[in-house]
Amino acid sequence: MTLDLAALDDPATRAGLMATDIRELLAAGGDLSPESWDCAELCDLSPAALSAYLASMTHEARQAWIDETFDLAEGHNDEALAALAWRANDCAVLLKLGTEADAIRFSPFRGMVSDFGPDDEMPAIPENRRPASADFPEGIEAGMASLRETAADPEPSAFYAGDVELVSGADIRPEAINWLWPGYLAGGKLHIAAGSPGTGKTTIALSLAAAITGKGQWPDGSRAPAGEVAIWSGEDDPADTLVPRLLAAGADLARILFVSGTREAGGESRPFDPATDTRHLARALAGCDVRLLIVDPVVSAVAGDSHKNTETRRALQPLVDLAASTGCAVLGITHFSKGTQGRDPVERVTGSIAFGALARLVFAAAKATDDDANGDGCDRLFVRSKSNIGPDGGGWRYALEQVAVPGHPLLTASRVRWGSALEGEARDLLATAEAANDPEERNALADAVEFLRSLLTDGPQPAKAIRSDGENAGHTWRTMHRAADKLNVDRRKEGMRGGWVWRLPAKMPSNPPEDAKNPEQETLAPSQSLAPSGEEIPF
Repeated sequence: MTLDLAALDDPATRAGLMATDIRELLAAGGDLSPESWDCAELCDLSPAALSAYLASMTHEARQAWIDETFDLAEGHNDEALAALAWRANDCAVLLKLGTEADAIRFSPFRGMVSDFGPDDEMPAIPENRRPASADFPEGIEAGMASLRETAADPEPSAFYAGDVELVSGADIRPEAINWLWPGYLAGGKLHIAAGSPGTGKTTIALSLAAAITGKGQWPDGSRAPAGEVAIWSGEDDPADTLVPRLLAAGADLARILFVSGTREAGGESRPFDPATDTRHLARALAGCDVRLLIVDPVVSAVAGDSHKNTETRRALQPLVDLAASTGCAVLGITHFSKGTQGRDPVERVTGSIAFGALARLVFAAAKATDDDANGDGCDRLFVRSKSNIGPDGGGWRYALEQVAVPGHPLLTASRVRWGSALEGEARDLLATAEAANDPEERNALADAVEFLRSLLTDGPQPAKAIRSDGENAGHTWRTMHRAADKLNVDRRKEGMRGGWVWRLPAKMPSNPPEDAKNPEQETLAPSQSLAPSGEEIPF
């Protein structure tokens, strides 16, 4: 069949493109994919134009047209043609109810609106649903009585595109959070994991993927739910990096789905772009048992300026919607901004604050020195910086180790070995690790240790005096507290009205520390805090 493409600019010509014409077009090798010109021309018809065409037919011809379009849609599994048939069916019903063709602006029976374009979401083909026959087994005429009972004919002007819908709170059933890993990984929510380069953020994400696909355990010993994991990486190659790491972590590769590309209208494949293709990915994952989606790096989901709050929020919303619609946890990987040590970890996430604001949970990864590893040999920290749906703070120690890849003796890959649990605020935990890994910070701490030792050698000193002397010597109050931890300084309040006093312990270490080695959390003791004046007060 030969069609004059220029003639399709005429609405009347488009309306005259019958289902029989489509069948001939397919037989001649024509393309009816949702992105192709021919299907787009058909499905872009307004309800008024479609109704005008249907009104020109006899009742029998109208029924045959609708049935034939559904046959064609089902035979080629074409959602766009199915949407056209559903709209035609609704238009036919309204015509039989006496509505004028040019007044038909919407489909009241199934809620489909008229102002959708070729790139908008199309309704899926309902299983075993044939409206012209199933809704009206004896034809449209016989179904009018029941339709009048269940659907009134609203005024065309009563509904407008963009009308706000309100839902009563009484109609919403409370639901529990679907925790995959209680307190850390929630189904249907967006998560962000950030950290400096080289801290193993991607390897951590693959460890979580391995736990889900391999029926493994979380770091706290609880059992991970079994399911599939989808992974998109714009930085690491699956063959030489991701798959070896997954195997090393014990993942079941049969349950791993790599997002590799997006199919164009002509059948060609192009690389997947999270900034534009997330809604297509949501459709692809709809029929899968995906519990976790990893997006690395998540900043790739922002096509505009990732430092602008509005643009970032708008760009991340499809990922939030994908998580909600599929029920899977979405974990985005990103970096810390340079020069942000000591700040709130959520504010340190590179780009707009919207990355941390939209995510329900934000994690941070940091590396300390080997000297800061505890008894399990883990010198890295995975901390929970923020949680809107559970407790925050705390986390887990971990180490990165190189192991042989199972089944591939010539290959090695990195994997995570989880260690002991961490307690405390994320900001303090990260400050401890990063300070211990910073030569300047280590030197500053070593100087403060010697200064405090000499200050307390002659006897106990009031905390206020120590703070004043320390600041005059160029030591921050926080560094003085860390030095006190190194020296095991006894800090106590002298009576109910007395101030805080620091004194050296009864027995000092024979060899004072030469650097800023600090295996413990660099915060105040559990029973201590600071008053605005700088004095210590009990919690």
